[in-house]
Amino acid sequence: MHVVVTANTSWSVWNFRRSLIAALMREGHGVTVLAPPDDSVARLRAMGCRFEPLVMDAKGLNPLKEWALLRRFRRAFATLRPDVVLSYTIKNNVFGAMAAQRLGIPIIPVVTGLGTAFLSRGLLQFAAERLSHHAFNKLPCVFFLNHDDSDLFLTRLSTAE
Repeated sequence: MHVVVTANTSWSVWNFRRSLIAALMREGHGVTVLAPPDDSVARLRAMGCRFEPLVMDAKGLNPLKEWALLRRFRRAFATLRPDVVLSYTIKNNVFGAMAAQRLGIPIIPVVTGLGTAFLSRGLLQFAAERLSHHAFNKLPCVFFLNHDDSDLFLTRLSTAE
């Protein structure tokens, strides 16, 4: 099985997901990391996984840049043709889910925390909630690493319709 792991920094994949990647590879699965490159890339490659750079602004809010990010995810997934995608961090979860679903690729978003976009008030919160609802609505599985975040997410999105 070919697994793509995506997050908003290579550093976070190296620091928080390397044992998962190592376990997947021990079981015979191919792993590709899709993330913005940084100093962690060499260590990820040394583990034996493939690395594909992803251009993104992890904190940016420009709708045109986010639309371009969605297109980059679609292009990357179409090229890599994974059997499944594991995504981490809000933009990778939301835009990765939209792209993967469009291509018929299973994706499992892992919500490590809702972050400031979801917890703020106003337009940013509204956009984060609507995009998340759109991206996750038809997925069979979304993992939350925090029960409070899961409860808040489900409460807000159950009234989002």
